[in-house]
Amino acid sequence: MDRRNRLERGSDVEFLKREKMKNNIWIMILAVVMLCGCEEYGDVDNVEVLKSLKSETPNEQYLNVDVETLNLNASSSTQQMQISSNIAWSVECSESWIKPNANNGSGNMIVLITISENPSENERTGTITIRATNGITKTVLVRQAGKEKTQRDPSKDDNLPPN
Repeated sequence: MDRRNRLERGSDVEFLKREKMKNNIWIMILAVVMLCGCEEYGDVDNVEVLKSLKSETPNEQYLNVDVETLNLNASSSTQQMQISSNIAWSVECSESWIKPNANNGSGNMIVLITISENPSENERTGTITIRATNGITKTVLVRQAGKEKTQRDPSKDDNLPPN
């Protein structure tokens, strides 16, 4: 009986060794999978540090304008221009007949653009440039038609000889 107990215990020991070996293999497989999953960050020890730094990186700065071109008739008018931004910006106009109600701002804002009447029969063009403090630039083309050409009424011409 004593020998039988030793044999049984021996087989139990072997069984426990095999189970421990299986567990060690699973642990190694898990470790390999974890290392492969962290390949994007490089050193596994620094994964948490890199993740925290990545989350503290500020949002990318942007500047957007809702129009690219303003096509207008010859009469004076006021147009809206929506600026969307998360940084400070300024507005510059190339022509004196284009006047913004704000020359600078930050964040999102509707800027009113006043366009003077075009006294000429010729079309005219100008630009509105929006510059962000980080160097991003957006340009809006302003195209204004000339006033309509008037037909001369010969009956009202003072230079005609009397009938």
